[in-house]
Amino acid sequence: MVATIAISAPLVAVKPLLVTTSITEPAPISSSGSPPDLRIVNPDSPGNPKRARARKARKAPSYEPEFLRIWDATGKRGNKFKAQESWVLAERPALETVRVKWAEYEASLESWQSPQHLVTWINQWGFTQDYRPAKRQPERKRIDPAVRAREEAEDAALERRAELAFGRRP
Repeated sequence: MVATIAISAPLVAVKPLLVTTSITEPAPISSSGSPPDLRIVNPDSPGNPKRARARKARKAPSYEPEFLRIWDATGKRGNKFKAQESWVLAERPALETVRVKWAEYEASLESWQSPQHLVTWINQWGFTQDYRPAKRQPERKRIDPAVRAREEAEDAALERRAELAFGRRP
């Protein structure tokens, strides 16, 4: 059976738009009287046997010792495998160069900034850039509330003594 639906869009088209749709027969019912099982098996689901075989066949990535020392020296941020790929593509910069430049880079960050992932930093050739130290705001001294209350009480007592001694308010 074929159904024709007319849709008019007065703002876009001058003529009404005709859409023809084919309506098929409903799904057959099994002999037990219930509709057939129409679940779709996701090939990426953990229970899929093909994926389990692929997981067994996949080997753990191996990392070069020089890169592992760089990874440890830079704080282990981001994807380790992709970082090694970037390190190889960047012609394997030396450990000492990366360590010095990473320290300069971290010193250049403001207090509210977080360092980039290592893969991003290497892809942007961060080990070749010059960094300026960040202008740090002095950290505010945090005072324990009990200490602050005691200091305020002492200040109030001194003000009362001054008022009594000199007859005026400071």
